[in-house]
Amino acid sequence: MKHFYYYRNLLLVFLICFSTFLVKAQTDICDTAGIHTNPFAPVNLQKPSAKNYFNWMLSPSNHNFTCYQGSSQSFIIVSPWYETSKSNLFIKYANGPNSDFYPQDGWELLKQNLGRLNNDTTPRAINVELPYFMVYNKYTGLMNMFCTLSSQLEMYDYAIANIYQYTPGQNGLNASAVFDAIAPFNQALDQKTYYTGMSLVTVPTNNRNFFFWYQFPVAYDPCVCHHRSTILVDFGFEARGYIFTIGDAEINFSTPGSEFSNLDNEEISSSVLDPFGNLLSEYPAFNEVLGTFALLQTPIIQHFDSTAYETKGGAPIDKDVYMIANPILYAFNPVMHEDTINTKVNVAIYLKYKGNGKLPIHLLKNIGFSQIDTNSDFISTYVPVECATSFISALTHSDDWSVTDNYDIYLKFDIDFVSTDIGRSGKPNQSHLLFTYPVNVEEITNATLTNDPLNFLHPCVIKTHALSHQFVKDYCNDGIKGLSYQAYLLNDTASGTHIIQNSYPTNFDINIYPNPASGSAVLNLKLPVSNEFTMIISDVQGRLLKRCFENKTFEAGISNFVIDISNLSSGVYFCKIFNGSIMQVKKLVVAD
Repeated sequence: MKHFYYYRNLLLVFLICFSTFLVKAQTDICDTAGIHTNPFAPVNLQKPSAKNYFNWMLSPSNHNFTCYQGSSQSFIIVSPWYETSKSNLFIKYANGPNSDFYPQDGWELLKQNLGRLNNDTTPRAINVELPYFMVYNKYTGLMNMFCTLSSQLEMYDYAIANIYQYTPGQNGLNASAVFDAIAPFNQALDQKTYYTGMSLVTVPTNNRNFFFWYQFPVAYDPCVCHHRSTILVDFGFEARGYIFTIGDAEINFSTPGSEFSNLDNEEISSSVLDPFGNLLSEYPAFNEVLGTFALLQTPIIQHFDSTAYETKGGAPIDKDVYMIANPILYAFNPVMHEDTINTKVNVAIYLKYKGNGKLPIHLLKNIGFSQIDTNSDFISTYVPVECATSFISALTHSDDWSVTDNYDIYLKFDIDFVSTDIGRSGKPNQSHLLFTYPVNVEEITNATLTNDPLNFLHPCVIKTHALSHQFVKDYCNDGIKGLSYQAYLLNDTASGTHIIQNSYPTNFDINIYPNPASGSAVLNLKLPVSNEFTMIISDVQGRLLKRCFENKTFEAGISNFVIDISNLSSGVYFCKIFNGSIMQVKKLVVAD
């Protein structure tokens, strides 16, 4: 009988252990971890010891951070949200308690080092040479990084942050598409990674009591969960034409949500190495996959190069017809909690001229394409993504040159994202997202199209939605026939970095006048370097009303651009001027 109870208990222990194993086996690392870094209500079931209590918001009665150096020394750093001196690099964005930094509006703490761990009590083992904190917005994919130096021997002209993936393709580490958002054009996840990092340049404060900062976007790569990768940030400071590095002024953390990141410690020592001999990465406070939107498959556009079908003044005119051939496979980051009914995804075919100057293209009316500001580039009408394969656009041109030889073809996405999460305003969180992807072109020659291409349109299908999280997980596991995730591999011609000059330099300024205005207004830009911008106008409900220009180049110095607002009724509107690294929103009042 004694042996019976012994073996019975042994069997029970085995069954409990086996059941626990099954539960763990069914927990997919690609599932969201449910982490929230709100210091007043932190949640981290993945690593409870790393719950965040660091308050990056502060309060009207407390405008200062304390940076701790060991257990006995400390100094004050003024909060960027409450710093209102004219020398502040981000004065336009410092709005006290009304600043855009609240967790309810999507902000999460990614990493911080002001001398203590995220419990805001335990001192770090190593004195901090570059105090910093990084906050990330999960609805826009934007990262803000605030930094200063504990001590310095020079007055620096520029502060350069190099943010890159650490040794992808080596030592057990992989690439990812996380930095794809800073590229001139995005890439679908069935393509190998081209951009592995970025260099950001800003003006330092040269005062340890005040932060300087950087802002940059990150891309959504859901498959980092299965492919270990690491992000490293190091800094250079330029003075007298020389670049200086500052001791241990670097940040090293696992790509949030990537494989093994949940096994990392919140703090690492320079003496701790992984099995490959690399410095171990730190655990990010918000250990969820970053980014907002991903395209899983490169779109295919069919190009029908028709035979001549009419003449214009005796010269033959050709018609080039473009049609999106495959369904658009896209996904939103599940941490955004998409409202599938109210989120709108629109697409357009974009023809970008490869050369310089203008081309003698003659447009046919009402068949989808229009010229944009450069007079050499063309964009089709935006249509709902579910109608993409039903929509046809066409160009006409003299037959002595080739469209495909002179143009690169892209697919543009214009997304009005609505979340089911409610922000501080009491309304759902929203964001406006823009992406541009290269396509694969399928050439169909000698096509005789004698009728207007609009006659070939098919009825638009019922509303489709982003791919399910389960579909994306299967895709990342190579479980979807005909699809293959490739972004963990490096492109043979991969670029080390993409430079973003002056994240928010002191001499960057945008204004609109007169304000109030009627009929037209003038956009005035003051830029340190030439840059491309897009401008849109929306109403107070966030509805897009007008696209003023797209990817328009403005030269360094002062530029003016006249905005036609004659079709806007009197009221309040918002003008958004932005590119991959800079964004400003200006309020415009239209008067009768």
